[in-house]
Amino acid sequence: GASDAGPGSLGSALIPGGAAGGTLVVNFTVPDFTADTEVGFEVFFNGASRGSGSFPWTDTDSNYIGLDARGAFVNFEGIAIATHNPAAPAISLLATPTSVSAGSTLETITLDWEATAVPAGATYRITADKAVSFPNPDDTGSAGSPDGSGSVAVNVDGTLGEVELAIELLDGTSAVVARSATKVFPVAPEFHASQTAVRFNENSTSEFLTLSIDTFANFPSGATYEISDDNNAAVSYFGPTSDAAVDPLFIDLELDPSQGPVTFTLLLKDSQGVVFDTVTYTVASARPAPVTLTNLFSDDFGRFTGDPAMDEDIDSSNAGMTGLLAPADPPVDFYREVFEGSGAPSSMQITTFSSLAAAYGPGMSCWSINHNFTDSQIAADGAFSIAFDAVVISSGANDQPDRYIGFGLGMSEAEVTAMVDESNITGYGPRGAVFENVSRGTSDFHVSVAETDMVQIFANGILVGEHPVDGNGLFGTGGVATPAVRIRADVAFADPVTFAAGSFAYYTVYCDNLSVASGYFQLTQSGENHVGFSARAANSTELDNLVIATVAAADMPYPGDPADPLPALAVTAADPAGAIDLQLSGAPGVRYEIEKSPDLISFDGIGAPGAGIPGFPSATRHGVADGSGLLALPAVAPPAGFEAAGFYRGKSFHWPAP
Repeated sequence: GASDAGPGSLGSALIPGGAAGGTLVVNFTVPDFTADTEVGFEVFFNGASRGSGSFPWTDTDSNYIGLDARGAFVNFEGIAIATHNPAAPAISLLATPTSVSAGSTLETITLDWEATAVPAGATYRITADKAVSFPNPDDTGSAGSPDGSGSVAVNVDGTLGEVELAIELLDGTSAVVARSATKVFPVAPEFHASQTAVRFNENSTSEFLTLSIDTFANFPSGATYEISDDNNAAVSYFGPTSDAAVDPLFIDLELDPSQGPVTFTLLLKDSQGVVFDTVTYTVASARPAPVTLTNLFSDDFGRFTGDPAMDEDIDSSNAGMTGLLAPADPPVDFYREVFEGSGAPSSMQITTFSSLAAAYGPGMSCWSINHNFTDSQIAADGAFSIAFDAVVISSGANDQPDRYIGFGLGMSEAEVTAMVDESNITGYGPRGAVFENVSRGTSDFHVSVAETDMVQIFANGILVGEHPVDGNGLFGTGGVATPAVRIRADVAFADPVTFAAGSFAYYTVYCDNLSVASGYFQLTQSGENHVGFSARAANSTELDNLVIATVAAADMPYPGDPADPLPALAVTAADPAGAIDLQLSGAPGVRYEIEKSPDLISFDGIGAPGAGIPGFPSATRHGVADGSGLLALPAVAPPAGFEAAGFYRGKSFHWPAP
């Protein structure tokens, strides 16, 4: 190193500190600042001497001080540069530990102090800039002579924030002759909460459930828990409902789902019984998916050959394909491999496990079935169903909500053949982005399961709901779900004969054959119900057991068109630059968007300049009305080419279940 005392000049010594953090003090004996003068030093860590020695100045009057650190995270605090006369009274103070839980109202730390050149009759006193208490009456006392030392126990309240503690050395006249201060920092408690399931079959009367918290960090000492629920008739606890919060903490339960959903509230308390955090667990009582009637097309992908030329052509044979629409062997482009993000045929392939790998390698895969699902069988039986098993979603830590497998319907043939990566500015995937005002999908309805272990539902190109797959973090802990997660959507059409543009469809989404959510979407084109698939991951995805079938009308009835709340739109503010503040009043929970027209004949969505595809702008300003029915949309800027003046309207485009 370039410093006089660095290892590059005099060698070095590595001495274990015994802690990841603490107070480092170096005392230097400096006769003068002339080159070659020997300077003595002694190093103290947490009050204990860790070594001493000397070094020469390499230059005259050159004593700049540099600080450096290396590591994932290093924090400096309380830096002090001071002179010290060994003959004068001095006192030092050390806190152990230097941090406490921010969730605790009472944490005990130890203050160790040492004093030198203590005057006869001297005393000491401990002060603080926050309220503290002393379990033993030793915050003041005799300092001893000529040298003194001692330990003081102090109770601090971590919820009050950082506290500075100081010791003052007073001579026989009560004058302060030396002082030393140290700080204690609050650190927020951390933990991981999970549950073994988030939904159970409403027809079941007995299910086992475990709620847990683990990987504690910065927990208050002596922490306890207390759990309660809002449906006691459905819950039987196998253990105590309040006890010490040990790491890991498992709370085992038996549930009766036929009694309805349950919300559990877990209170975490410090040693004084003060709540420092609350964890809420919800378990739904969900209806099971109905039995399908007619198998239109299914595929278990049981056709692995080991020949890349065959396996990378995912419909090179019809092995594993069944149903009314299953092709003869050999099929001819029954699957359309539309987009392979890695630029190689291996982006989509039949695996050794006889499943379908998609987005294998970097990028996204888009494919479809070469068929328009407007079959008369759908109207004859009543409803339409698509399901598959999600086996692998492996992508890494970045952008997890956009790493997924899913399918969309209500697409035209042109939209299917134009599918590309949804992040590509030249086109859009069938799903759309999970982030508002980024990109809007081309399918009328889309269901996906993401690496974040969330079932994602898109209506008319925009995310309208996210629901947990389960309680254990399946894909986010390595990418492989065992067993696979089954995703299914059943759809009843208001017009299952012509599939008219503007007509409504009612959906129910299932995860592992239990209902997740229901709602409505609208068809944007007449007679267009192609199904597009998409997968996006940095490493790979894998799906299996695709089934496209019909459902009986008795099991999936169309409940009638939803009420279409016409929102009232008001301009609340405007500026000369063209930006305006708008407020919609409509129905709580319904999605709305803003459109603008220069002539009341044609309307376009208000989004980013030049963004969007015809009728579905990618950056449309949109949102969900709150409980009051109001949706504020500040600073809505018209696209390029629009004047600020014009006609604006609010449009509702998603309708929740009745």
